[in-house]
Amino acid sequence: MDRSQYRVTYVVVAKSNREGRNWLPFFSKLNLMQQGRQLVNMGFGLAIARVPIVDASLS
Repeated sequence: MDRSQYRVTYVVVAKSNREGRNWLPFFSKLNLMQQGRQLVNMGFGLAIARVPIVDASLS
């Protein structure tokens, strides 16, 4: 199996107004970084996506 053909995508649903790298709490960011590093070391591709929570009452 050629692991480089696969990409693991972490999708985080977050209710945060912060931009850039500060939208995820420190220990969550640390855990995600460590798990991502393990996957990359095993040869997998890695992606991270953020899905904002939208207040339905505003639409």
